[in-house]
Amino acid sequence: MALVGGAVAPRPSRNPDTPPEYGGGVVVAEVVELVERVAERDAPSSNRAALVAGLADVRRIAAWCESRKTAFAAALEKVSSFPEKDVADASRSDMRDGHRTMRRAKTAKAMPAFDDALSDGAVNGEHLDVLDRALNDLEPDLQPELTKQQDELAAIAAQSTPSQFAQALRARLRQIKTDAGMTRLQQQRQATRLKTWTSLETGMWCIYGEFDPVSGVQMNGRLESMIATLFADNVPADCPTDPSAKQDFLRAHALMALTAASADAARGSGQSRPDVVIVVDATNPTADGYPTIDWGIPVEIPWQVLVDWTGSSKVDMIIVRNGVVLHAPGNLNLGRSTRLASRAQRQALRGLYATCAVPGCAVRYDHCKPHHVVWWRNGGPTDIDNLLPLCSKHHHAVHDLGWELRLGRNRELTIYVPNGDVMTTGPPSLHAA
Repeated sequence: MALVGGAVAPRPSRNPDTPPEYGGGVVVAEVVELVERVAERDAPSSNRAALVAGLADVRRIAAWCESRKTAFAAALEKVSSFPEKDVADASRSDMRDGHRTMRRAKTAKAMPAFDDALSDGAVNGEHLDVLDRALNDLEPDLQPELTKQQDELAAIAAQSTPSQFAQALRARLRQIKTDAGMTRLQQQRQATRLKTWTSLETGMWCIYGEFDPVSGVQMNGRLESMIATLFADNVPADCPTDPSAKQDFLRAHALMALTAASADAARGSGQSRPDVVIVVDATNPTADGYPTIDWGIPVEIPWQVLVDWTGSSKVDMIIVRNGVVLHAPGNLNLGRSTRLASRAQRQALRGLYATCAVPGCAVRYDHCKPHHVVWWRNGGPTDIDNLLPLCSKHHHAVHDLGWELRLGRNRELTIYVPNGDVMTTGPPSLHAA
């Protein structure tokens, strides 16, 4: 599609495998004209209309640059073993931006109408992010149904903000799933999600969930019943007095009571204290000369509470220095007796790594799996010195794309990729990660 007099006009469809021919065509001439116009415009001007028009021109230029960035990224994927890192390095950004750019390139290839719209300045990179999430929300056999609608969707996106476009896409996804025979309840159950994070502003541990109506009604009933059981006669001393805040407070405490009861039942005991894993890192001492202590907890916990936990919970201490595990509970060397890493080995690795072992990868350790550096099928042992955490993407790169890994004495990692590049990183550090 192209912008004609402020309106959106469709372009002829093209093969998604054919690179966009923008280098020297009409689009480039338009961009050059826009750049010259922006350069000539006096930014401090008091003419509101001129300033708004200048911002619109800058938006179109930025969108075209983003389209070129995705085009380069798509081409880079064919010649690079680690395109995300190349994108990040070239853009002077981090791996997160590299992954986002590669996902945008993949989406633009699957939806050429959006590639054209991005080049024309009709949409921006955030529209592609919304579209990428929508495609991933569909099972692979249903994705072509959304792809068929790309011209219409691109026209909608051109007239919408990313959030408005996301709302329109949700309606399309519901219709596609309905046409495929899924009931509304099946769709809602498939969309059930629970997310947790730590607020940098408040330091609070946060939780957000979306549940299908049946499960939601059942959960709400349990919450209301627990509120009535716990707080019928009195409420905690720190409960707020505002009626609305009070109900939110009691509901939160009821949820904690429910989850604690479920965890106790699963353990078969009345112990509701968490297991505590303490990592003592002797590599980088504190200003007072003491080893750094990491409790493995993503929120700030008062010291007295931690002391209380250590007195009533199972405490595992892991001591590391310069990438080497000096002490950890359990047997860390299982040899050829088993292929799967044990709980003790996974805890020890957690004491060394906060994320995937590949440098720059931000996938958290909890979302990774232990990988045998010397593969199990090649005789590699299930020993701590032969294990490191990899995310699913880099696990695939090692097993299917020809990456070779080598670990040094202090877990210095060297990665050899098929195109001849070599990546190296020093001993792992929780704080560096």
